Amino acid sequence: VWGSRFQYTEELKKLGADYSLCDILTDWFDRHQNPQTGLWTLDNNIDATGISGLLKISSTYNRINKPVPNPERGIASSIALIESGYDAGNVCAILNPWYALGTLFNNVKRCSGLSDEETKEKLSEYQRYIFDHSPEMIIATKNLLIQFKKSDGSYSMAKKSSSRYSQEHPVAVPDTNEGDVNATIISLIGIVGHIFNLLELKRIPVFIGADKMKFLNMLEKGKSTNSRCAKPTN
Repeated sequence: VWGSRFQYTEELKKLGADYSLCDILTDWFDRHQNPQTGLWTLDNNIDATGISGLLKISSTYNRINKPVPNPERGIASSIALIESGYDAGNVCAILNPWYALGTLFNNVKRCSGLSDEETKEKLSEYQRYIFDHSPEMIIATKNLLIQFKKSDGSYSMAKKSSSRYSQEHPVAVPDTNEGDVNATIISLIGIVGHIFNLLELKRIPVFIGADKMKFLNMLEKGKSTNSRCAKPTN
């Protein structure tokens, strides 16, 4: 999608246009942001929907190399949501505030136009806060995430069900309380990965070589079992 947007901008330049679609977009976002929260909501409430919008919009700013206005407000709102014990309707609502934090930190580092020292000073307060309060923030996230965990170790997109399709492909049995591949990857790798990145820690692998062999053996066992049970055809 973004490739086509940049293509349109380049085509407009060739036609002599003195404007940029990306500039029009970010100008609109700049004018409509709530400067009190750093979110694009009409009130001062901080909720999962507002943080989802923050993630998507700040990712857009990053993609076109423009500074997000009031990034420290968005960072504070993301931290506040993580600490609030909010009701997450799906696992993406648990991922998004951690993801948004990383996106905003990256925006300040890459797009703010500040010197290295100015950038470090701007972010240091929030980096220290996250480092100092990471145990409580991680526990709050774990308490939300465990509501989506299934008995087999997988995770469902909603607390009692999963999305049956993803990218137009079936990923779960409809109307069943089972895990699905997207929610499990988000829960085991996505959320954990963003936390490790923010804490500037090397990721601990969720699975190792022994897990791979165990999985392959299970597949082979299932394959041979199905072969023995298959009915002969005439």
